[in-house]
Amino acid sequence: MEPFFSSDCREILIAVDNSEGSELAFNWALRNYCKRHDHVRLIHVVRNFNDAIGSLPKEAISCLEQQAMTSARAVVEKYMRRCAHADVDCDWRIACGDERDLICREVMRVCADVLIVGTRSLPPVKKALLGSVSEFCAHHSACPVIIVRPKETKPELLAAQ
Repeated sequence: MEPFFSSDCREILIAVDNSEGSELAFNWALRNYCKRHDHVRLIHVVRNFNDAIGSLPKEAISCLEQQAMTSARAVVEKYMRRCAHADVDCDWRIACGDERDLICREVMRVCADVLIVGTRSLPPVKKALLGSVSEFCAHHSACPVIIVRPKETKPELLAAQ
């Protein structure tokens, strides 16, 4: 019996930023997950500075936002070049706001088959205070989520989380 819906092309959403965890997740995805006919979509989320820094003048906030967007474009262009070099069909989006919410919204917008994210592997106390984008996505995403952890993550740290 054939599946009701069959497609050779999967929509793979990879959340990227300038972190080691993001680099690891992207590399893992290209080496171990992406296939020839897949379509990779990159999302990079820039924080909204108006919410984070209410006491700065508007000019300073505007300057910070411009710098963040310039940095975001550089990050996305780096990953786009690497996709092109690997002959992987890819496009991208830069969004501004809360990472957790916007990544989960992007999953729905692009009808992603899977979301691949890295992790900062924070200790439990820091994770509780700062929150975990990868864990939020794992619980709220409309598609399966692959969280790529660093190999040197110690099992006792994972058990404590």
